Amino acid sequence: MIILIADNPWPTKTWQAMVAAAREACAGRNAGHDFGHVERVTRTAWALANQEPCDRRVVLAAALLHELVNHPKNHERSSLSG
Repeated sequence: MIILIADNPWPTKTWQAMVAAAREACAGRNAGHDFGHVERVTRTAWALANQEPCDRRVVLAAALLHELVNHPKNHERSSLSG
């Protein structure tokens, strides 16, 4: 399923590719970092973006792709994680 966002500013093919990348990055993760989490974050970010002055494309991309880098909490690079 593709995350449906009303008035999504991204071209459909680009959005679909970003969703596919996010879904692949989350495959097999626990509920705290799975694709359902990404969907919830993306929907929340979109709601906030529609209430505040911002670049809505950046907000959507950041929310959707924030789990692409995810190190365990005890990893030396965990501060770089989504």
